[in-house]
Amino acid sequence: MWPIFTKIYLWWLAVLIVLCLAVYGVIDRLNQHRFERFAERQAEPALTLIREGLERHTNGREAAWLEITASLTGVGWQIVEEDVDALRVDEASWQDERARLTVPIRDDLIIQGLIQDWEQLATGIGLLTLNELSLTDADQREQRLTELQHLLGLELARVGWENEGLGFVDERNLARGQVIVQSNYALNQFMVYVPAGAEQALRVGPFDQFQWLTVGGITVLVLALLITLAIALILVLLPLQRRLGRLTQAVDRIAEQGRTEPLPRQPQDGLTTMWRHVNAMAQRLIDLADQSQQLNQAVSHDLKTPLARMTFALEMLDSDSDPLIGNLKTDVRELNQLLDELLTFHQLSQSTPTEPHYCFPRAELDRLLEGPIVRDVRVSKSLDGVHRAPIEEHHWRRLCRNLVTNAVQYGNGHIDVRLEEDLDGLRLAVGDNGQGFSEELKDRAFEPFVRGDRARNLNSQGHGMGLALCQTIVQYYGGRLTINQSHLGGAQIDVWLPTVQDVDTSESPRAETEVQP
Repeated sequence: MWPIFTKIYLWWLAVLIVLCLAVYGVIDRLNQHRFERFAERQAEPALTLIREGLERHTNGREAAWLEITASLTGVGWQIVEEDVDALRVDEASWQDERARLTVPIRDDLIIQGLIQDWEQLATGIGLLTLNELSLTDADQREQRLTELQHLLGLELARVGWENEGLGFVDERNLARGQVIVQSNYALNQFMVYVPAGAEQALRVGPFDQFQWLTVGGITVLVLALLITLAIALILVLLPLQRRLGRLTQAVDRIAEQGRTEPLPRQPQDGLTTMWRHVNAMAQRLIDLADQSQQLNQAVSHDLKTPLARMTFALEMLDSDSDPLIGNLKTDVRELNQLLDELLTFHQLSQSTPTEPHYCFPRAELDRLLEGPIVRDVRVSKSLDGVHRAPIEEHHWRRLCRNLVTNAVQYGNGHIDVRLEEDLDGLRLAVGDNGQGFSEELKDRAFEPFVRGDRARNLNSQGHGMGLALCQTIVQYYGGRLTINQSHLGGAQIDVWLPTVQDVDTSESPRAETEVQP
């Protein structure tokens, strides 16, 4: 079986490797796309302010203005000869958070810059915004601040230091004229504060920090990974399950048909080896069973002739003059009965009914329960109006005789026989008031030559074929035979056989009688 598990492990390892590569590729492409949109969104306010400045710096002063903005934003903006209609991301790396942008300012002016420090870019946006305000008259600055807020798409506000909850170090740096960046790691955002007068600052933001994968994205990826792994596992194990199912069906056919199954075309692995071993074991068991049956049949047939001669010879002798002759007649009669049961047992075990047979079950039971077999016991009987049953008459007679004989032999003088019919079959129950079957013996009671335990074996009569033959007869006709507890206190053998009722048959009256010895 080791090659099978090795194959499963290798398949599983290959699936995991492919999935890991696929997940990495998906994450890389997704983050690359998200980072490019992030770079465009973060750079747009700075580019808007650069355009505003370039409109004022014309006639060859564009390069000087770009140098100023480069020193403020930390981006080396350069004029390039390109033909672009809109902002374009030429190069982006989400792992390093680096992006190169090419931006059309005017029809005749294209600039390009590499952004690596996003906090420095935000600081430059704040300084450029403050520069725009400084170029506006004092009484119009609030209006200009509102215009810039809508133009840049950022929150801009003049605030007091004390109202912002800044630390001592940040307030001191603001007092010294330094721009500070206040980060909020819980929200992955940061604010920029630009000094704007006595204990006043221009607050710009918040600005978003790039998140390489969100919680929702991680959840979706994990679910997709688990679903893919489950599908891969099913695809790997499904062929193995189908092969095991075919093996199970083959074993069932061996048990039903008594012959081995041909080996199908399949990989040479542990299952194929197991199939060969099962076939070999089944063939050995079939051969042993055939040999056993042939031996039993041969012995049974070969004994018939000498037993017939012995029976004929004993009948010529007078048993009244010598008790030994009577005992010999009894022994020969029992031996003949055993041989008949063995032959019947083997014939029914190896065949199935070829045509329907019927008998009248109640009539046979009435004759049996009025005969000498129950002469010394009390019989309670309840025989329902069963018209006919699909079983040969001599088989029904042997079945009833064996069950009643077993109840008489192992009971304590009282037996109960019930015959009834319902919608799906005929039911026969034969019970006694003996010791019953032990739990251990119930599992082996229907095996040939198994006799009752000590509690049900107070005498030496019987040879252990009675119940085995009863079960064989019942199974031959598609019925069931079970052992239960009798209401008399002993064992009860329940038989179910499928029955056939004529459409125009009327029910005969129910008979409930008790026969005294």
